[in-house]
Amino acid sequence: MRGLTEGLSEISSELALRSVQILSGIHMRLEDRFLWLFIIEVPESVSMEHVSETLSRLDSVLEVRWAEVDKPDSLDSFFPVHLYGDRAIIFTS
Repeated sequence: MRGLTEGLSEISSELALRSVQILSGIHMRLEDRFLWLFIIEVPESVSMEHVSETLSRLDSVLEVRWAEVDKPDSLDSFFPVHLYGDRAIIFTS
């Protein structure tokens, strides 16, 4: 993205118009540009190809890359952490 505030605003507005839910994400500065990595939930009525093309046309977007996750609940097996069926919090030092 060219600018963080402009990019986040444009992208999230386009996603909202298509009822795409942003589930999580992080953003960071990389030299002269910004990177936004996020996980989204795309409704069946919208194709990811269409979302990608739409975002690619935005003024603040330099590049769009995406991958489909076959098992979106795979992270749930690790986060939150469970130990013998109970929620666990792990502290390290």
